[in-house]
Amino acid sequence: MQLLRLATDGANPVWEFALGQRRTIARDFGGYAETGHWCDAAARVLRARAEGEILLTPDGVTRTMPVPEAETEARVKVVQQLVGRISRYEARMRADGILGENQYVTSADAWDLGRASCMARRGLSTRYCELPEAEAAVVEAGRLAARRYESWQGFLGRLHPRPLSAVRQRQVRQLVRGTWSPCIGS
Repeated sequence: MQLLRLATDGANPVWEFALGQRRTIARDFGGYAETGHWCDAAARVLRARAEGEILLTPDGVTRTMPVPEAETEARVKVVQQLVGRISRYEARMRADGILGENQYVTSADAWDLGRASCMARRGLSTRYCELPEAEAAVVEAGRLAARRYESWQGFLGRLHPRPLSAVRQRQVRQLVRGTWSPCIGS
């Protein structure tokens, strides 16, 4: 269970920031966000936050200190590069049939939940844990995934950097349609 908490508790803060910016744009403007607009919006938010913010925390109201301009611009550059990377991953997922034309990834949590589930299975196979503990971790990962994603297709739309093989592309399309199961095989 600690593995699952570690996997999903702020494991991807920069990714989640970038994806959160796009979710906001999509919500506010009714749909798909162009990459250039997404980059500009993220830069504006980072620069505004760098001036210092007033935050409500468990300790009360707190004012953050301003961030030096060089550090802010470095953060902007990292996030804009990440936006480009996410856009390229999504283009690959569209080519593989995982995402539709105007669909996009909303969170990177699926990647972490998938890894947590995999680690639980590997822990069992190497006898680092017992079957009940591994089962509990896999079931918890599934529960967290179900809360975070509305559909299997949404979960499949995770960020995956490598192109899929032709066999894998066919399996993913069948999974999305409900005609293939990883438990049964191809």
